[in-house]
Amino acid sequence: MDPSATKISLRSTGKVPINGFAQTFGGGGHPYASGAVVEKPVRKAIEQVISLLRTYYYQN
Repeated sequence: MDPSATKISLRSTGKVPINGFAQTFGGGGHPYASGAVVEKPVRKAIEQVISLLRTYYYQN
């Protein structure tokens, strides 16, 4: 993994499957527990994940 990349773990309470969101970053996993690597430093990764997650949540 690139040292400037950020590893993320995603969990869902069961209302929205999260593995499709993880695939956005080339990751995957189980429907309600998934992970991925965001190819950005932590602060930029947080901004991007939160922004995209809001959109993903309201579309699903």
